[in-house]
Amino acid sequence: MALILEQINVEGLAHLSYVVGDDKAGVVAVIDPRRDVDIYLQRTREMGVRITHIIETHIHADFVSGSHELQARTGAPIYGGKSEDYQFELHQLSEGDELKIGSVTLRALHTPGHTPEHVSFIITDAKQGQEPFGVFTGDTLFNLDVGRPDLLGGGTEKKLAAQLYH
Repeated sequence: MALILEQINVEGLAHLSYVVGDDKAGVVAVIDPRRDVDIYLQRTREMGVRITHIIETHIHADFVSGSHELQARTGAPIYGGKSEDYQFELHQLSEGDELKIGSVTLRALHTPGHTPEHVSFIITDAKQGQEPFGVFTGDTLFNLDVGRPDLLGGGTEKKLAAQLYH
């Protein structure tokens, strides 16, 4: 019985997604799924688990999300930050909202800057204790870098850069 935590890298595109969950409970979430969702369906079949949550850290400008396709093929709901700019149905999360995936908890942390609605997710696994041990930052925080605050244009760059810094 162990935590499931797998990173999926898209070759040639700066895009990482994650499968995270609880193998004993047989449930996982997919964070920021790529357009070709077959990799998630294949991996979860191999692991003997089902996808119960689809999570978007933000509205993506640099790749086509696979959330809709994954939802159509699994029936799992989509979750993301609060914004009127989403052009599809999803459960909008506020700071501190929690998603339970078996023994795993993902707590939403509003992290605007790359985009206004951006959310990161702090991860805790009850099997490992009560302290968080990681965070999924989407495109807001990288190793030695941060997400670009200039993608929206329209004079929002300085405001988003200040939010990102904060």
